[in-house]
Amino acid sequence: MSRTKNVDWHNEVVKKILFVMIKKGKVRVKDVVKDAIKDSAPVSKSYTVFYWLRDNGHIQKTCIDHLAPYVVTEKGKKYFEGI
Repeated sequence: MSRTKNVDWHNEVVKKILFVMIKKGKVRVKDVVKDAIKDSAPVSKSYTVFYWLRDNGHIQKTCIDHLAPYVVTEKGKKYFEGI
């Protein structure tokens, strides 16, 4: 797969995940991925993108509990508007 296709695919999945999270507010990982795969994103790649968003500060947990839901940060909202 070419680098351009990788970037396009990555951005598509980022858009889907951030859209769902902004729309729903607090969301658990499995619920976000379930919504992303409804739109035909592969499960493993959806998790990869989700954790990329978390590691880059675009989303964060609401508290330290293991199953705590995630929310979109201001950085994530700006990123969503930019892509």
